Amino acid sequence: MNFRLNGKTFNFFRKMNWIDYRNPLAALKASQYLKSDKLRELQWQRLKKLILFAYKEVPYYHNLFKKIGLKPEDINNYEYFSKIPVLTKQMVRDNFKDLHCLNYSAKKYFRSITSGSTGKPLTIDIEKDALNYYYASQYRWFSWHGIFPGDSGVKIWGIPIGLFERVVERLKDLAMNRIRFSAFKLSEKQVDDYYSKIKKFKPKYIYGYTSALFHFASSIEKKSLGMTKYRPKAVFSTSEILYPHQKELISSVFNCPVVNEYGCSEFGIVAFKCLKHNLHITSENIYTEIINADLEGIGQLIVTGLRNYVMPLENCA
Repeated sequence: MNFRLNGKTFNFFRKMNWIDYRNPLAALKASQYLKSDKLRELQWQRLKKLILFAYKEVPYYHNLFKKIGLKPEDINNYEYFSKIPVLTKQMVRDNFKDLHCLNYSAKKYFRSITSGSTGKPLTIDIEKDALNYYYASQYRWFSWHGIFPGDSGVKIWGIPIGLFERVVERLKDLAMNRIRFSAFKLSEKQVDDYYSKIKKFKPKYIYGYTSALFHFASSIEKKSLGMTKYRPKAVFSTSEILYPHQKELISSVFNCPVVNEYGCSEFGIVAFKCLKHNLHITSENIYTEIINADLEGIGQLIVTGLRNYVMPLENCA
């Protein structure tokens, strides 16, 4: 099962209207070498383009701009952009229809439904091109750690309840050469089963929720197991805060580096740690800002997606 994605696999998924991130990945790998001022200018041009589009084509933003007396041409720097009010998740739920652009083909977006930290479902429609850039950004970061498209992986994640959704996720896993373990079924018996499958499958990487990875690693340690003859290249932790003691244990058990990722369903990968343990923001896909910061610079993160024209989200908290 250890294979790289080839043309036939990509063609199949293109016909299914799902995933093809080859061109976006090439573009992101090239732009990662841009100087910070050039990258900032690229980000600003994309932001201005999105603002103008949202004003013309998205009812929510057209009405909002009229209400606060702001015109797209007035926004000529980041300070003016910050005048656009923060968009909360509840506001996304309340204005779901009006946050979509007018006359957009249903074939051009993917619907994502997540429970989030509050437990309240949040539905986001993501343009297919944007989704490909989200996948591409993740594989760009992965490549920094020696992981490439088609490399075998294990994903400790949720498993959809619905049959159709489960089949879709299974096909995605198959296409990406990975197997999935339920993050919510980590009994002693399940841990033994997962551990055996990992030893047999020998994934190049393991990816999952921080708490699930920590629980899994703790169980393996208690059983005095571990990775001796085999070890993955990296373990990628996401969705939750990775504390130092968790990172240390996971790294010790799997005998490899543990890398922290910060992402969300709305915007894909927001930031990722490099080999020097610095967080890098995906500036080509998003614009971020810290608001209500204290004296130490700690505040609330707000994000604007630069790729998704089906359902633009500006200054989203």
